[in-house]
Amino acid sequence: MLEAALDKGLAFPHSCKVGTCGSCRYKLRSGSIRELLSSAMGLTAEQYQRGERLACQTLPKTDLEIDLETILEADSLVDVEGTVIAQHQRTHDIIVLEVELERDLPFRPGQFAEVSISDLGITRSYSFANVPGGRQIEFHVRLVPGGSFSGWLKDRNRCGEKLTVRGPFGQFGLQDSGRPMICIAGGTGFAPIKSVLQSMRGTSLGRRVTFMYGARTEADLYCEAEVQEWRQKWIAPFSFFPVLSAEAEGTDWKGLTGMVTEHVPSEVDSKWEAYLCGPPAMVDAAERVLTDRGVPASQIFADRFFDQSAAGVARNIQA
Repeated sequence: MLEAALDKGLAFPHSCKVGTCGSCRYKLRSGSIRELLSSAMGLTAEQYQRGERLACQTLPKTDLEIDLETILEADSLVDVEGTVIAQHQRTHDIIVLEVELERDLPFRPGQFAEVSISDLGITRSYSFANVPGGRQIEFHVRLVPGGSFSGWLKDRNRCGEKLTVRGPFGQFGLQDSGRPMICIAGGTGFAPIKSVLQSMRGTSLGRRVTFMYGARTEADLYCEAEVQEWRQKWIAPFSFFPVLSAEAEGTDWKGLTGMVTEHVPSEVDSKWEAYLCGPPAMVDAAERVLTDRGVPASQIFADRFFDQSAAGVARNIQA
């Protein structure tokens, strides 16, 4: 059902496509379906009991009537050809990829695109890491062992190579509320947070921001210089806390260690909004901590990053 909607140019909400993020949930009003996997794996018990299901796991058996929380806009997705103009190895497993598009591709900060190499039959989803406007876009790619797209990038410098970028997808993005913000990211989850925070520089510098970034070791930090630059220009308080989960003993690191969710500041409460981007386990843990602090679910916005290993697990379960 999800693939059929996307093929028709409908911006159906989705993120992982393998039944775990819950982004493509809908409520079935009438019609008959068969599920590839139980939608319960990506929904809360309450959502499932209300009759909500996941479009990525739905095979329609008849015409369906469904309820969605968002309006599907037709023809909102565009395909744009692009050329790789730069790739930068920022850590041992993160490459920043810059692409020059043949024409503009409008998007909102926090959204993502599908990037395809037609000759190889490879399509992957990556968040925009820049602000909208102009034809140059930026993606942050994690090098996945055995990954087809990331392996293609790692193999050699791909400047001059052609790509197809399709989008925009996703509902993640800044809410126009004025509430203080806590942003928690891990790995390439920095990309959509970067897009959101950079987009605020012209209009929303008066919002308080606490940004927490989780990495394994100090060598895995790649966002500090940019964040420090933002801090210097921010009007409201802007705090940045990098947290390392696997830094070896005896190094020069003097910052926070452990899991990033263990260090959520005590002042975060029901008045705050949360923006979470990164591995599903980190996002899930952050949601639990924030809920315990009294942050309403309606003020928690998440983008879970799944690589092909997670998709492979889901396919194996399905088989």
